[in-house]
Amino acid sequence: MPSKMILPATILLLLASFASSAASSGMKHAATVPLPCETYSQIISPTGEQVALRCKDHTLRLVNVGSGEVQHTFAGEPQVDAYNYSHDGRWFAVGLWDGTVEVVPTSGTSGSRRWKSDSHRIETLEFFPNSNGIVVGALDRPAQLWDLRGTPNTATWQMLHEYRGLQLETFAVAFTTDGKRAVIGGPDDRITVLDPATGAEIQKFPKDADVIQQLFPFGNDGQAVILYTDGDGKKPPHQAIWNVNTAKSVPLTAERPLTGGGVVGGKLWVSSPKGNVLDIWVYE
Repeated sequence: MPSKMILPATILLLLASFASSAASSGMKHAATVPLPCETYSQIISPTGEQVALRCKDHTLRLVNVGSGEVQHTFAGEPQVDAYNYSHDGRWFAVGLWDGTVEVVPTSGTSGSRRWKSDSHRIETLEFFPNSNGIVVGALDRPAQLWDLRGTPNTATWQMLHEYRGLQLETFAVAFTTDGKRAVIGGPDDRITVLDPATGAEIQKFPKDADVIQQLFPFGNDGQAVILYTDGDGKKPPHQAIWNVNTAKSVPLTAERPLTGGGVVGGKLWVSSPKGNVLDIWVYE
C-alpha cells in the first residue's frame, strides 16, 4: 500500500517549481522567526504574517512571523496528518488520524469548526478558492467536498459532493488558478479533473508510474508542479511541471534543500531552520 509522506508536499512542490531559477532571480531575506520547537517542515500563510510549524514532538504550531508568538497549538495526539491555509489566509485546517477535520481562524477563536469527516485518517485538505468550502481526502475513501458556510449541523453546513471514481485514496488536491477545476491525484494511475460545483469528472490524464503526493497550480496558463514519490520508498522523490490544458509534463530538478514556503502576494516565500530560528526569504 503506498504511503503518504508526513512532509507537507505542497511546500516541496513550491520549492521545486522555483528553485531552478533561484540563482538568476535572486533571493531576499524577509524575516527571522524564533522557533518554539524543532521543526522539519513549514507552510507560510498567504498573508505572510504567520507560519505553520510541523514539530518533531508531533505538535503543529501557528507562529506569528513578526513577533514569534505562538498563536495556536494543535496537540500531538490525535496526530495531525494533513494541514493547509485558506487562500485568503484567514483560516487554517488540520486533518487528524482519527478522521476529524478542524478549521480555525488564524487569529482569534470565533468561527472555529470541528467535525468527523470519516473514520479513516485524513490524507489531504484543500480550501475552495473563495474559502467557502474544503476538499477532504481520507485514507482509502472517496474525495469529499464540504460547504463551510453557516452553522454546524444545519442545512447549509454539509458535504456537497463525493467523488468515487478513484480506486485508491486521494493524496493531492488543488484548484486551478481560475478556481473552475479541481485536480486530484494519488497512487491511482491517472490525474483526475473535477468540476467543483457539481463534483462531476471532467477529464482524466495519464501520469508517471509513481505516487502523486501533491499538486501546485501556478500562473495563468494551466501549469502545475507535481511531486511524485516511490510508493515503496526505494527511490527519492521527483518533480514535474504539468499542464492541465495540454496534459504535457517535463521533469523538474530542485537545486536547494529548503524545508518550507508559501505564495504571498504572487511571490514565492521559502523557509529553512537554523539552530533556534527560522529564516524566511522571498524570491524576487
